[in-house]
Amino acid sequence: MAPSDTATEDPRLGIGGNNPPAEFSLEDLVTALPATLAEAFAKRIADEVEPIANRANEAPERFASDEDLAAATEIVNDAQAAWNEFEKLRKNQKDPFKRGGEEVDDFFRPPLQRLTRIKDAFAKRATDYNREKRRKAEEAARVERERLEREAEEARKKAAEAAEFGDQDEAIEHLQTAATVETKIEEVASAPAIPAEDMTVRGASGGTARSRTEWAFEIEDFSKIDLNALRDFIAPEAVDKALKAYVKLRKNTAKIEGVRFFEDEKATFRRR
Repeated sequence: MAPSDTATEDPRLGIGGNNPPAEFSLEDLVTALPATLAEAFAKRIADEVEPIANRANEAPERFASDEDLAAATEIVNDAQAAWNEFEKLRKNQKDPFKRGGEEVDDFFRPPLQRLTRIKDAFAKRATDYNREKRRKAEEAARVERERLEREAEEARKKAAEAAEFGDQDEAIEHLQTAATVETKIEEVASAPAIPAEDMTVRGASGGTARSRTEWAFEIEDFSKIDLNALRDFIAPEAVDKALKAYVKLRKNTAKIEGVRFFEDEKATFRRR
């Protein structure tokens, strides 16, 4: 057989035959997953679950005898056996995707952690710089305020001395000076230590570094925290979780105002 004939019959030997295979798309695989699962397991699920569901639907809504409870036990046991079977299948089908997700996470974790460390380090440096910048500005404002206070006090002192010697015009002039200086004191006291525009620095590429203040907290003594003050901010689910832990530990000695603790019945089924 001639080489050209062989190349024609086997496309891998022809022009372009050494090209890499088409790029694998995990997204396409996931998109097709519902149909793939339905094709593999839908009939099996229907064949095993539907009979159990039909038996459950035929059972009385309220049990009137131990015989009803005994019949229900068989249904529950069969349902549990089927549940175990399909739960195992679910885990087996999901496990490759879970491992794949872990592989993806492991692959990207080092660069992401490195970049995060860079961002965090520079955020800390910027915060430290801005805190020091604000501290210096507040100190400068304090010094200026104290200087103006001394100036206003001196002007009022001179006004009093002028009035004592009967020079009303000079006294009024010093009082006006004192009033003007006191206005400046109020302006210095009410103005932010650093104007907002001065707390924004723009980089060469157009990015900005901003600093803003926010209210924070530090717990000094957890036992002294007034939980009633936080009532509106505590999720009901968190309260339920705390009560379950509390009553599990205290049992018949549990006592909290606003809560009724009691023993309750809960049926359990065990396979034969």
